[in-house]
Amino acid sequence: MVFHYVNAWEEKAANGDDIIRCFGCIQHDVNIDFEDEHPFLSGHNNPKLTKFIFNLTTGKVEMTPMFEDMHVEFPVID
Repeated sequence: MVFHYVNAWEEKAANGDDIIRCFGCIQHDVNIDFEDEHPFLSGHNNPKLTKFIFNLTTGKVEMTPMFEDMHVEFPVID
């Protein structure tokens, strides 16, 4: 689940494929019942800034965490 995205844009990959690059804060196993005081920061499963690459030509999707030791939920661009 991703509640907050940083940015996204469309471009050509080195091989000519049409791709979309997207950055967002991914959260696995979100408690959407909102029984926890802060469901996004409970337990060991904290949100991570993640890079997504959607290949529009092949349909392939890549997800790469940007920082393993940093929890990010509401990113801003300076």
